[in-house]
Amino acid sequence: LPISYLSMAGISYDRGNYSEAEGYINRAMEYMPDRAELYLNRGIVRYQQYNIKGAMADYSIAIELDPTNTLALYNRALLRSQVGEINAAQEDFNKVVQREPNNYFALFNRAIISNQIGDYQVAEADLDRIIERRPGSRSLRLPVKLAKKRTAPLPNTRSPLTRTSGEGPRGR
Repeated sequence: LPISYLSMAGISYDRGNYSEAEGYINRAMEYMPDRAELYLNRGIVRYQQYNIKGAMADYSIAIELDPTNTLALYNRALLRSQVGEINAAQEDFNKVVQREPNNYFALFNRAIISNQIGDYQVAEADLDRIIERRPGSRSLRLPVKLAKKRTAPLPNTRSPLTRTSGEGPRGR
């Protein structure tokens, strides 16, 4: 029965009916209340409904239930940075990069935050790491150059590694 609720949640999500998808996830949670992936998925659905606080709370529960859930940690970091919780976002991105050293999304976002708070060495190292492993990333050359000069904040870049505000957290 819980699997059928999850299937229906996926169908509803794909159709853009996020409220209905959340309802199906809530029903599945009645049967499986300790499943981190349910909180992760509900967080994604809640984000799609502009419920940032609810999404962050769900990601936090997913992390409590499964401390290895890097996707929940990454998504929470994105939202924390979006609401201005820069230090908490940086802590989350640090943990993601610790667990997944080649996570270019986390490296790039951590570089942006590090640059914002004046930690140019971390920003420069993260951007260098991305360029080293992804030499074709031309859209990152300007941010790397600015970070190395340590004179200006990173511009709002739209590289393949950043997420626009409409995209939100990853996964499902």
